[in-house]
Amino acid sequence: MKIKTATTVALLLLSLPAFLIAQDRVLVISGGGARGAWGGGLAQALHDSGKDYRAVIGTSTGSLLAPMVVIDSFSRLEEAYTHVTHKDIFNVRPFYTKGRKKGQVRGFNAFWRIITGRKTLGESKRLRKTIMTYFTEAEFNAITQSPDSLEVIATIVNLQADSVEYKSSRDFGYEQMVDWIWASANQPVFMSLYKFRDEQGERDYYADGGVKENVPIRQAIMKAREIGASEIDVIIHSTDRPQLDPMQKLRVLKLLARTIDLFSTEVRENDVDIARLLGRVTELGQLSEEVEGIRVTVYYMPPEDYNKIPNSLLFEKEKMTELWASGQNFLKRMDLDQYRFEYIIDQGSIVPVEMSTGPIFERNK
Repeated sequence: MKIKTATTVALLLLSLPAFLIAQDRVLVISGGGARGAWGGGLAQALHDSGKDYRAVIGTSTGSLLAPMVVIDSFSRLEEAYTHVTHKDIFNVRPFYTKGRKKGQVRGFNAFWRIITGRKTLGESKRLRKTIMTYFTEAEFNAITQSPDSLEVIATIVNLQADSVEYKSSRDFGYEQMVDWIWASANQPVFMSLYKFRDEQGERDYYADGGVKENVPIRQAIMKAREIGASEIDVIIHSTDRPQLDPMQKLRVLKLLARTIDLFSTEVRENDVDIARLLGRVTELGQLSEEVEGIRVTVYYMPPEDYNKIPNSLLFEKEKMTELWASGQNFLKRMDLDQYRFEYIIDQGSIVPVEMSTGPIFERNK
């Protein structure tokens, strides 16, 4: 078995494109649930335009995308994001998935789980199995044993300590890294919490990093400095003005869902605000003075794509297939510069870069 695994890893390493070696770029992928299909398509488009990454840092759905993006396994990633359904994610569904109530919280289920002392309205144990189906141990080993020290980082929140943590593929084995990726993708209230006991036997609960940091740009800046990267790309699964679903008559469960949506929107807005990004660079203190000439390119989701999925925890094959195609074609848009912004971070300051007009592929001819 070990010989077979080693052979598989060797074949994966040999299959990596030559230009992948020593590409010192960092990619950040935000949270966004089912909208991750758009980000997956865009990551493939960036790869096709000649970009590959030494480190990929993800939050929530970004953590699910990260391992396959860093090894350029886009065919399997596309299969995952265009074929999964709620049945591959939830063993206890928090929402109705059909009919007039589609997207609404299942009332009786919620009531029963509350009175029986459950910590969440849904359970997502099947998601962990789905992760292991598409991200195998051989692929994990291809990352950790790659000639250029590829790295995947999952952003999670320790609910006990109320703190953000970053879990790297360099520090854990396959199954533990799967657990961290799973934890990163589990939105509190609606999905499972990951219970972890440390070496002292202390119990902590972990969940979706998007609760506190939906777009981990600060960590990307630190990683870029560590590896000597001069480029950071950021894929954000929301518009440059984060949106809410239209107001409806709000009963208790709808109000709960909307309150969580409001909170998530505030986190996203804070994470992508450029002034806040500058503040995070400044927070690095002396490090900020040592960060020179890092180009940060931010890609926002067009509103028409964002609105295809009103509830990011509803996984519908047809809509996710459309989003993947939209992401793949994003760099060809004539109005690309409405959704793509570039900045140079230099010694603690951020300088906007004036963009050329027209799609990237056309400009590169």
